[in-house]
Formats: sequence, C-alpha cells, structure tokens
Amino acid sequence: MSDASTAKPPVKPLPKPKRQRLRVFRVEGLFGKYDHTIPLRWDERVTVLHGPNGVGKTAVLRLIDAVGRGKVAEIVDEIPFRRIEVELEDGTRIEWREATEEEKKDFPSRATGKVWIVHFVGQEPVVYSGVASGVALAILQRAFTDLDTALADHKLALGLRGMLAATSTSDEEIRRFLPAQQLINDPGLQPLFVRVNRLDVPSIGWDWLKRSMSYEEHQKNPGERWPQSPTTTLQGYIYRLADLKKQTTIDYGALDQQLDRTLPSRLMRESFRVLGPDALRTRLAELDDRRAALTSFGLLAPAKEGERPPIDAVNEKNALFLSLYVADSDAKLSLLERFAEKLQILSDKLNARLLNKRLDLTHAEGLTVLDHDGSTLPLNKLSSGEQHQLVLLVDLLFHTAPGSLLLIDEPELSMHVVWQQQVLPDLLEIAKLSDFDVIVATHSPDIIGPYNRLEVGLSGEVVK
Repeated sequence: MSDASTAKPPVKPLPKPKRQRLRVFRVEGLFGKYDHTIPLRWDERVTVLHGPNGVGKTAVLRLIDAVGRGKVAEIVDEIPFRRIEVELEDGTRIEWREATEEEKKDFPSRATGKVWIVHFVGQEPVVYSGVASGVALAILQRAFTDLDTALADHKLALGLRGMLAATSTSDEEIRRFLPAQQLINDPGLQPLFVRVNRLDVPSIGWDWLKRSMSYEEHQKNPGERWPQSPTTTLQGYIYRLADLKKQTTIDYGALDQQLDRTLPSRLMRESFRVLGPDALRTRLAELDDRRAALTSFGLLAPAKEGERPPIDAVNEKNALFLSLYVADSDAKLSLLERFAEKLQILSDKLNARLLNKRLDLTHAEGLTVLDHDGSTLPLNKLSSGEQHQLVLLVDLLFHTAPGSLLLIDEPELSMHVVWQQQVLPDLLEIAKLSDFDVIVATHSPDIIGPYNRLEVGLSGEVVK
C-alpha cells in the first residue's frame, strides 16, 4: 500500500505567458555611438524604422527579437550596447544594463557583463542575482511556477533547500524573483523575424519540416512540384501550405464527427433555433454557394448526387432536423472559411502583381504557379522580387499569430517601386485583420510614401 504523504504532486506544463504588446523600445550606446527611442504606432499596428545605413535598424530588430525570445544573453557579444529597455502593454519595464563591479562578483562564469532589472508596476524593482536566478531557473525548468509547489517535490526540494541555505537566500526573495525570471525568459511578445536572407532561411526555421505530413508523404516520390530536399524558403513553403491545408481539413473532419455523434441528443433537446421553410431554403442555397467557394480551393470534395438535402423538399415536417443541419453546416464551413479567407487574400494580392502568370491554390500542393500558357512554372523561375513578395505574404497570412510581433528587415528587396508603394497598405490591412503588430526597417522612401505618421527616424548623430 503506497504512502499518500510521500506521493509527488502532479507536474503541470509551464503555463504560457500572457501575451503583451510592446509599447516602447529604447537602446543607449548602440555600437558605442547611438541612442534610439522607438515608440510603437499602436493605433495603426505598423511602425516603420527609417534612417541612413549604419545607424542600427537591423540591430534594433535583432535586439527586439532577442528580448522576445529570452535570448538577450546570446546576442550581447554581437551587438554591443550600454543599456536597452522595453516597456510592455501592462506598464512593466524590463532593462538590461552594464553591471557594476560589485554586481559582477555575483555573476556565474562566462557571464555577459549585463544585469537585467524588471520594474513591475507598483512594486520594487527586481534586480538580477546569480544565485536567485539559478534557483528560479531550476524551478522553472521543472515546469513549476511557484516556490511552494516546487518544495513539495521532495527530490527537488532537497537541492533547493541546500542552495538557499548555502547562499543565505530567503524564500521571500525567490518568490519575488520567480515572476521576474519568467518574464525574462518570455515576456509574451511572440516575435517572428523576417530577415533579409528570407529566401534562403524561413522566418519559422526548418524544424517544422521534420514533422511535416506532406514532406513525409512525398519525400520518396517528390514529382515536379515536390522537392525531395527543400533548400530554399519557397521550396519549404510548398510543404508548409500543404500541411496547413491538410490540418484544416483534419480539424474539419474531427468537428464533423463530433457533431454527428451528438446530433441525436441535440435534436431531442432542441437547443437551437428552429427556422421556417422559407428561411431554410435561403440558408440551404447559401450553404451551397459557400461549399462551392471552398471546393475551388480544394478544401472540400465536390458534392455527389444525393449528398445534400434538396431545397424544393423543405417543409414544416423536416424543418426541425434541417434547422440543426444548417447550424452544424455553418459551424463546419466557418472553420474552413477562416483558412480560405487567407488563401483568397494571398491569391488576390500576388496575382495583382504577377506578370503573365498566376498563383493557383486549387490543388493539394501548397503553392503552384501557372505560366501564361497554363503550364506549371517552378517557383525558382519566379523573379527575385516575385519570390520576396510571395514569402512575405505567406509569413504575414499564415505564420503570424494574433497578438504577436512581426519584424521585417528591408521589405523592399528586389521590388519595383510600384510594389514598394503597396507594402504598407498591405501590412496595415493584414495586421488589423489578423490582430498583430509590425515593425519594419527600411531604407526606401518609396515604402513610406504618404505614411509619414508611421515613421520613427533613427538618427545618425553620435552621442558622447
């Protein structure tokens, strides 16, 4: 018989941090020369960094990305600065600055020479401590979020008590330190960095390819449209969009099965709105139109004869069942339509730019481009500007989650002036539609055009 008093508490996954929008980013002594303060354009959701070469536009994006991923310590040797600070949506401020000689005594080996300080609203600042950080990381790495729960784990508690006693660190200090360390590890910005080498390195990296359903399916028999070993971003995105389309149809199938299993009980409870025959005929016709649009994107198979209720057979007797059928169909089609809307925007925007060719998203393949004669055009035959445009749109529409922060370095690469002038209108439209923020670094006045209100100028003046 087990002793309940010695049983370990269940270990829960570490909860995801609250998503935060970035209000302001500051850097002092960048490259030993420049101070920049960047207030984000919150209302428009798009902020444009503009300035001469060498003032640190790309460096600023890299620093923001490092803050958002909890990787500041990994970048300080590459990008020298005296101090950086971020101000978050809830008023919390996080800063990294040069350590004093006294503070360096508390550093572990191979330290960065920087200390972080978290300023929670209405609380005393929490300052980096090598000892407290070690204890906090030991707790967080085991998916605990508070000291008391960690100490209830007997194996972990033994080591923690030893660390606390040896360093004269109080429980209360660790309790204050834990939320600060969590924020340093992940402040909730969810950055996605679209770099200048985006045609070679996807913004989402390559790890997803190991789990790709489409890649696993086609790697032995790639065919013309399925590169066996993708080496460019567009080759990878063939699989990526095919995976997203496949996952959407899998989710649709799961919802379909769930609704079918519960249909009898829901029909008996009548916990839905019962429509009259005229309203049902209208709704059934609308459902047919919606299915046709989804079929055109390959998200639904064409309906076979007898699969759909005939509109002319609707009457009072079958109104109860058909009302539930309409409600269920609406829920299922809405799931597909959220993905189809993004496909439609991608198709409309890219086809408005392509010359004598068009993007075709009706096949199982994620990305297909057709030449002027209808033949399939390999993606590497697109111009550099066309490839950049396609990669940017895929990242905007499919890889940027609501509430995240998209960082784009030099979106104007290889683009004609007319295309450059369309970058900000596209960003403004999609950022508002999908609820994320964007910071763009550019040299091009054509990108900015009439959107001066979005610009934050970075000065080349050396600060003494």
